[in-house]
Amino acid sequence: MVAPRGLFVIDNLGYDWLGPFSSYGAMVSARTAWTAMGASDSMGISQASNHTHCVFPSTQQPQLDAFINKFLFDQDTDTDIVETAGNYTFEVPDAQWAPWSVPTLVWR
Repeated sequence: MVAPRGLFVIDNLGYDWLGPFSSYGAMVSARTAWTAMGASDSMGISQASNHTHCVFPSTQQPQLDAFINKFLFDQDTDTDIVETAGNYTFEVPDAQWAPWSVPTLVWR
């Protein structure tokens, strides 16, 4: 299990065959593990659009830098990132896909 370690998920909305909506729903659901551990700022989600496949867009560079600086260089940066250019909405709890409340977990 990765949680509560740092994880930054980067996605490209420009290609339907990459499944950006399912990726967003899965990552928002997975983020509940970090939230339950009080570490939601340790998992970020960023979906950008309008860029070539397999090319990292410059618009996501500040977000990537924030995660690198926080988790590799122990700097104080804002990594509470949940962003999609697809205007997707998926909240937990969700009556259809995630009908639960986020518990509080204790970890050491």
